[in-house]
Amino acid sequence: MSYGYNAWDLTDEEKGLRGVWILNTVFATPPLSPLYLEEFITHFGWGLYYAADYFSFPMSRGWDLRDYKGFIYCSVTPVREEDQERREPKFRERLAPWIEDSWGMWIKYRDDFIARWEPLASQNVEQMSDGELGYHLFEIWGLLRKLWEDHMITAAGPMSVHQAFHRTLTELTGINVTDPIYAKAMAGFDNTILDISRKAAGLASKSFELGLEDNFKLPNEEVLPAMKQSEAGQKWLKEFQDFLDVWGWKSSRLWEFYVPTWKEKPEQAIDEIKTFVESEGKFTPDIERDRVIKEREEAEKEILTKIPLTQREAFEKLLRSSQQCCRYMEDHNWWYECRTNGIFRRAALELGKRMAKYGALDEPDDIFCLCFDELIRACVPQEMTALKYIARKNKEEWKKALSTPYPSDEIPLMMGDPSWLGKYVEWDPLFSESFAPRVADPEEVGALCTGGAGAPGIAEGIARVITNKEDWDQLQLGEILVAPSTDSTWTSRFGMIKAAVTDGGGALSHPTIISREYGIPCVSGTLDATQKIKTGDKIKVDGNLLRVYLLERKE
Repeated sequence: MSYGYNAWDLTDEEKGLRGVWILNTVFATPPLSPLYLEEFITHFGWGLYYAADYFSFPMSRGWDLRDYKGFIYCSVTPVREEDQERREPKFRERLAPWIEDSWGMWIKYRDDFIARWEPLASQNVEQMSDGELGYHLFEIWGLLRKLWEDHMITAAGPMSVHQAFHRTLTELTGINVTDPIYAKAMAGFDNTILDISRKAAGLASKSFELGLEDNFKLPNEEVLPAMKQSEAGQKWLKEFQDFLDVWGWKSSRLWEFYVPTWKEKPEQAIDEIKTFVESEGKFTPDIERDRVIKEREEAEKEILTKIPLTQREAFEKLLRSSQQCCRYMEDHNWWYECRTNGIFRRAALELGKRMAKYGALDEPDDIFCLCFDELIRACVPQEMTALKYIARKNKEEWKKALSTPYPSDEIPLMMGDPSWLGKYVEWDPLFSESFAPRVADPEEVGALCTGGAGAPGIAEGIARVITNKEDWDQLQLGEILVAPSTDSTWTSRFGMIKAAVTDGGGALSHPTIISREYGIPCVSGTLDATQKIKTGDKIKVDGNLLRVYLLERKE
């Protein structure tokens, strides 16, 4: 039973109801805190069903999510055979405006959400009474449900367009979504997450301009005190504070509540800036942009020449809308998750501080080891509840999950028949973001690993396997990153690496999109790279063929 809630559990009975359950390495590893696990299964899961129903996907009713020993597994709920034909007309009707102007549709949803978020973000939780704080938590919890409804709607539209595009592309040209020319046609687009990294690189560059670069040789927590010691440092600090005022809701983990934001813990932002100090503030996507755009334009021309003239106009509209997916898939992380998780954390932590003050919790952060109804139940009575004992129990259960290796025999990558993965990707547009069937069996092509999506190019180097963001500081310049997956919080690290290899990820996942913008090869969707590759191994990453080769095993 997961933290006392057996409705979340993946039971033996439910395992047999679906073709395969797949470990979600994209969103939910390492294991989520009890409070965020509830938010994820409840709201993320609901959002998937909400979007599938809104668009009337012909083959999928959405995903189901279940907890297994602290890890999230997912599976697609197929449409009943008798309902498939009936759903198709509504799907085409709902998809039409996204084909016409997917970016405009995203902006409409984004601006509406910002209008809901801003009044809640502007409130001072420290000045609230206990009852007011509880009401505020209720309001943000509702906004989190709205977040995932909007997130999935604004993902399902572009990704359905993208699915239609690559099916049409393959039918008319023989070009597949795994081919290098496709990846080149999808690159060279800016987004908000890249812009945050660009501004961090600008602060690194400013430190050189002011002669402050040596301060970044200090531990993160000592950098800001060192800056205060000089007039130049104080000038830099003013720009740094301006940066935090706008982007400070970011943290080192995108899908969590327990990790502090940059506003709370500015040294996390210092860590981000440090990744650019080694390159003296150079921002690789800007350096690579002209080349990447030129390659994109050449790829577009080559593709369009293969399209019959009678179909070219409609095809180009699909192409342009599909390209916008690459911008959206990174933008929503900032406008939805970073900022809303940040204000929920702020409110929950304030309650945690009050409860710890009166002995109702052992420490403020233990609030994230409770579930939402327990937070609300404790808002007013606080020390008159026995919730600290529940928090202790849940904390121990969470620690056990965090110490469990994955994927492993205990926590397998899949439970069931792996052949269902390809069906799920075909049936559900949202599923294709996180997963992609491998292009080939590794043994058949003489590779260590093969993937299902990626970015073009070939690189050789030393592997660095990172399964936890606490180990980011181990990543060295010029290494090849091997990880379960990556999200927007990893973006700045792509300026340090030669290539990326991930277990999870599809054609519109973070590692593939960002690798294209940084101009480095990537192989994602390998399923097992973190099991087969060890830190120190010399490997070759072929993003053109989506293969990874072992060149030399570390002794």
